[in-house]
Amino acid sequence: MRVRKNACLWSAPPAYSGRGRPRKHGQKMRLNDPTTWLQEDTAIEIEEHPDLGKVLLRQWLNLHFYRAAEHPINLILIERMKPMSNGQPFPPLWLAWVGERTLPL
Repeated sequence: MRVRKNACLWSAPPAYSGRGRPRKHGQKMRLNDPTTWLQEDTAIEIEEHPDLGKVLLRQWLNLHFYRAAEHPINLILIERMKPMSNGQPFPPLWLAWVGERTLPL
């Protein structure tokens, strides 16, 4: 499914420290702020597609939305490096994969 460009997702929480309630969320990742992005688990660069030009694919595993901490998703980012005909960059495409098994990029 498609994810809006200003969404926020969280990583898995750190290990339980033994005190208090266990945490539900880890580090916050804001899709519209690249400084908050986590290290991607998989990245593929397609050098020259005949129609699209250079394409960069990235994937993050086991993220979740704030109100759905028990439902992990895989986040996929598709970026076209070739600008549009008016010189503007193409907007990034964010996709979420929810399934029993992880598919390779």
